[in-house]
Amino acid sequence: MIETNRLQEGIATSLSRPATHQNLLAIAGSFRIECCDRHGNRKWIEKFDNAVVEAGKKYLLDALNTSLSAVGPYLGLISGTPTAAQADTMGTHPGWTEWTSVAARGTPTWTAASATGGTATKTHSGSVSFAMTGSGTVGGCFIVLGTGAVTTIGNTGGILYSVGSFTGKTVASGDTLNVTYSTTLS
Repeated sequence: MIETNRLQEGIATSLSRPATHQNLLAIAGSFRIECCDRHGNRKWIEKFDNAVVEAGKKYLLDALNTSLSAVGPYLGLISGTPTAAQADTMGTHPGWTEWTSVAARGTPTWTAASATGGTATKTHSGSVSFAMTGSGTVGGCFIVLGTGAVTTIGNTGGILYSVGSFTGKTVASGDTLNVTYSTTLS
């Protein structure tokens, strides 16, 4: 008698991907404006986020590959109730106009915190005070830097880095606007 053994094999397979690590770079910023009258009394405070526009993002990426001149950054004010767009540049920004009732764009005094341990976060903040030489509505701020950037009001040179806007607030000649910009890269 011949015995036949049947062998049954069971094969189970599974396909799994190794865990992926996402290394995303995020940049966030915000403005804080305090308006004081000519006697130093606080009239209003406004806090608002900014948008780093396409030109600003490109500038940051280019800075990784080349030596860029460290011109600026300069902080300017925006009049009215502006509308910012990602495609805005210093030469073309149809949704807003620069506030002209100040002597010049401000040069912030910057303070930087060292990058922190496991989160690799770096924060910079800068402050500027503007003496108002006219009355009207202020509705935002912008930062310009790079080759061609200057403190001259109305100049379209340089790289528009960021724009932030809020519902406009009234200012009077003699008021002071104390502006602080904070940005975090993580």
